[in-house]
Amino acid sequence: MKDFDTIKLLAKELGNETTPQEKEQIAGWIDQSPDNKSLYNELTAVWENSAPPKMVSLPDKAAEWNRLSERLAISADKKRFTILRFLQTRLRPALVAGLAVLLIFISIYAWKNLVHQNEWQQISVPNGRRASVTLSDGSVVKINSGSTLRFLRSFPDSVRQIFLNGEAFFAVQKDGRPFIVQTANALITVLGTKFNVRSRDSLTRVRVYRGQVKLARILNDSNFVVLTKGRESEVFADREPIPPRNIKINTLPGWINGKLDFVKASL
Repeated sequence: MKDFDTIKLLAKELGNETTPQEKEQIAGWIDQSPDNKSLYNELTAVWENSAPPKMVSLPDKAAEWNRLSERLAISADKKRFTILRFLQTRLRPALVAGLAVLLIFISIYAWKNLVHQNEWQQISVPNGRRASVTLSDGSVVKINSGSTLRFLRSFPDSVRQIFLNGEAFFAVQKDGRPFIVQTANALITVLGTKFNVRSRDSLTRVRVYRGQVKLARILNDSNFVVLTKGRESEVFADREPIPPRNIKINTLPGWINGKLDFVKASL
């Protein structure tokens, strides 16, 4: 069901106005997910708690008027006005309660949808495989095997922050918002660049392919190093980043194409 159709059906259900077929539709919607069931229970509770006291029976308007006319000698012209006032007084609490419940229902439903639209996403790449994802800002992340990436479906206006456990290559779009990669022990902050992050155990190593990034230990982000193209640094959980060092880089990290990169390794 579409969101608007769901709202209409649930409103009818709360007012006991649904047909048997519509009741089946609602039951199917509730069974689709725990969130739907939770939302339905919340709305039912709000409706029941907001309902006005039930009248045992409606008054006989004609009999009521005759008694009032005999006692107060109200004119015929005022009769219609008095009956309208009488009905408005009796019906107004129910109308106000109904509108309040409807507003609460719409607010809860909209909030649920907003949370769903901006929920955290997680990509876990098994060993021997690689993956690529385009983030909501247009940035592209290539994820190495045995790695996990967590990010928001849609970034807020202030900052773009993601979490990495493993290794990934980032091609970040510049749009004015800081782009922050957080690992278990490091913070990497950029505006627009290409760089590789490898985070295994207590070590995080960053290598820049274009632009510049800032690397800091997560427990002391005031002590950082700035890396530019062709330079790398690394940080441990209990040590500050090492001074940047020059490295030979290709267009992309070797692992993206299934190759191995060796830096200062003896053969």
